[in-house]
Amino acid sequence: MKINKIFLLMFALTVPTVVLGARTKVSNDGWNMQMIRCSDVNNPEDACIGTTASNCKNMALANSDSSGQIDDGDGKRTGKLIMVARTINSDSAYFCPTVISSDADRKPKSIPTVYYEPYRGAGDCYWLFKNASGNSECDASLINSKRHEDVVMKKPGKGLTNIEDRIPMFELNVYDKCGSNVKQEHDLVLAIVGWTPSGHGAFVDGLTVRVQRTDWDRKPKPWLGVILRKSGNQKLLCAKGFTPNSSGTDCVSANDEICRTGKPFCAGYAGNFSAAQHKEVGGTSCDTFRCSAAGFGFKSATDYTCAECLVGTRTGINKDGVCETCAVGYLFDSSIQSCKVAAKVSLNTFTSKTLGTALKSGGYVANSGSNKCWTRTLPEEFKSCILAK
Repeated sequence: MKINKIFLLMFALTVPTVVLGARTKVSNDGWNMQMIRCSDVNNPEDACIGTTASNCKNMALANSDSSGQIDDGDGKRTGKLIMVARTINSDSAYFCPTVISSDADRKPKSIPTVYYEPYRGAGDCYWLFKNASGNSECDASLINSKRHEDVVMKKPGKGLTNIEDRIPMFELNVYDKCGSNVKQEHDLVLAIVGWTPSGHGAFVDGLTVRVQRTDWDRKPKPWLGVILRKSGNQKLLCAKGFTPNSSGTDCVSANDEICRTGKPFCAGYAGNFSAAQHKEVGGTSCDTFRCSAAGFGFKSATDYTCAECLVGTRTGINKDGVCETCAVGYLFDSSIQSCKVAAKVSLNTFTSKTLGTALKSGGYVANSGSNKCWTRTLPEEFKSCILAK
């Protein structure tokens, strides 16, 4: 039976084209990362994570038992385990543990890069932001290499899932022989290359991923090394609720009411903190807070509203940060931030203005001893005390 060629052509044109493993190029605006082609410099440094982190700096590993290699059953190639961005926006990125590797026949015309999910720890991902000060959420979980130290690149005998279609790239599919007779693929991805002291952010950079072949005479396959070259335009990104400090060396809480990094507040303090009027005070097992403005204290032991405190013989700010007025017979001692029993003083220390006309009534002065009138700080208060019968 003859088949109409025109019909077959029309049918073929109506069948949608399916592209497997398609990669995505994203805008470099705001990131300004640069691809560095044909570089032999391999400087992932602190970017390496997981059980193979110590082998990450090696380009090609000679020891067949090394945990830094990926065994595909008929040959070996090197792999590097890095936190690579899976989503890139203009002001943020979403990072996940990612295996960067390579693939090639024994003597191919080109060597492609390959990206896999790690065997264990693939789901430990998080968002990082250029500036999270306006973020109303908080992620205070620690972000550091220790968090990912148990991530496993590959389990022997088990395959890996190819995820190159999930890796956004600033540059991709750039082939260059780099002086050899085989084209070597270069990609430019965004990855974590260092960690902050606080554990609430990371330093990121554009990594040029280059595959280099070595030892072509090795059977059944040559070694394939992965070179990671930083672009040199490192940026500090912070977790949700955190923002870069003034020196750009670490991430700090953008709003202590939303995102605290210290110990929990002590009983009674929790839920009453206001960044607008309070400052945190560290404790042994829990934290408290005080009024941040000088001369201000809490209105009471249960009201953490800040108010200006009177400073006088019987008034001050106590050790709990509360505005306190001492009882009659007590004076406020600022050195211990507490009230203490008043010491009896001679009436000669009082001025005639303080005593007023009452000082002339000698019969009443004696009565001031039992009433401790010398602790009365206001003239009218003192007058009323010594005139009391």
